[in-house]
Amino acid sequence: MKLLCGIDFSEGSLCAARVAARLAGAFGAQLALLHAPQLPMLALRPEAGARDGELARRRTMLASLATELEPLAKAQVLSEVIEGLPEETLAAAASRLGVVLIVIGATGDRPRAEWNLGSTAARTIKGLGLPVLVVREEASIERWLAGRGALRVLVGADGRDGQLPPLELLETLRGAGPVEASAGHVYSPGEERRRQASEEHERALAARIGKKAAESGIRRVRVAAGFGRVAEHLLELANAEGAELLVIGTHRRQGWDRLVHGSVSLDIVASSRVNALVVPLLPSVPAVAVGTPRRVLVPIDFSPLSLPALHWAARLLPTGGRLQLVHVAAPYVSAVVELGAYAPLPPPSPAELARDQGDVERRLRELIPSEIAARGLEFDVEAATGFDAAAAIVDCAARLGSDLICMPTHGRSGLSRALLGSIAQGVLRRSPIPVLVVPPPDRRPRSS
Repeated sequence: MKLLCGIDFSEGSLCAARVAARLAGAFGAQLALLHAPQLPMLALRPEAGARDGELARRRTMLASLATELEPLAKAQVLSEVIEGLPEETLAAAASRLGVVLIVIGATGDRPRAEWNLGSTAARTIKGLGLPVLVVREEASIERWLAGRGALRVLVGADGRDGQLPPLELLETLRGAGPVEASAGHVYSPGEERRRQASEEHERALAARIGKKAAESGIRRVRVAAGFGRVAEHLLELANAEGAELLVIGTHRRQGWDRLVHGSVSLDIVASSRVNALVVPLLPSVPAVAVGTPRRVLVPIDFSPLSLPALHWAARLLPTGGRLQLVHVAAPYVSAVVELGAYAPLPPPSPAELARDQGDVERRLRELIPSEIAARGLEFDVEAATGFDAAAAIVDCAARLGSDLICMPTHGRSGLSRALLGSIAQGVLRRSPIPVLVVPPPDRRPRSS
């Protein structure tokens, strides 16, 4: 097992180095220190050897720090100085050395760049597919490893299917000392705005997350509603739990995707007062044999593009296969704002909800062409609700045991796509099963 710690000689990075050394000693791991200076001005100076002299001075400083840390690490600490961008140098060194964890300070001597590209810690998290421990303080780690109490950990959970970040490192932490772990999830209230519905929704979420959490020895689950930035509410949960370490997953979104959806992990790293372990989310792929799909889910929005996707799905299914038609509608909202005034709306009655659901299911059945119905296929129809249609589609596929999602795309591009988004893209990003996207007819090549 190997750990890599980035050093820029700021107080934040020295704190991270001490934490890395203590962890290496507890795990019996090899620790390597890396310093990545940028010396463009020295390279332009006329004095002979100015740049080489500065690099030699920094190598001496880093070697001295490595020697100081060896009693904590209980082994030799390696050190290396490589000129370049810190996040790029860390990534290259991590790949070359085969490290399992990168330790870095939350703050350093490198200022935030223009266009809000973030700190070295943020750039490292965005650019690496490895767990990154961002260190804010060392007292909790020192106390825990000295046997003066358990390390209190809060694991951020995703509500979809109770997804938790990979927790292999949590098991490694338990090998070094007692760990009290709980799971926390923040959801945005939609149709659950009424208190009774909210309580029922929270119980369902807690049960879903708790089932996954129990597999990792996590017995306590906290679920809270929150509007706005998820990170702020998750930090409130961590504070209420007295957590000393936050474990959060990162989707490693880039470009427009990150601009639109934001990044909970980067918000946590920027705002947290406790240490944070950021783990890349690696969606697990169901262990199914590659072959002819037996259950294909088709999202239907009742547009003209839905029918071609339905035909494609039917072609893929053998006799006896199951075609699953799902329509996702926006959930009921208990109030509207009209002309600047807040106007409460009465919730629909159970009879009205059942009638609406029955109408959608009837329309889905009527959409099935007679030639498909005559093929000996079985059919499921479902009316689902959700503010995030892509997430609702993936949830339906998981619940129905689908082997494949076959869906149309409206083929939006440019500003239209930026403003309206792409449900197909959202499904592709989230789905752990294969997705077949059927383009609009005008995008398909015409035979000559």
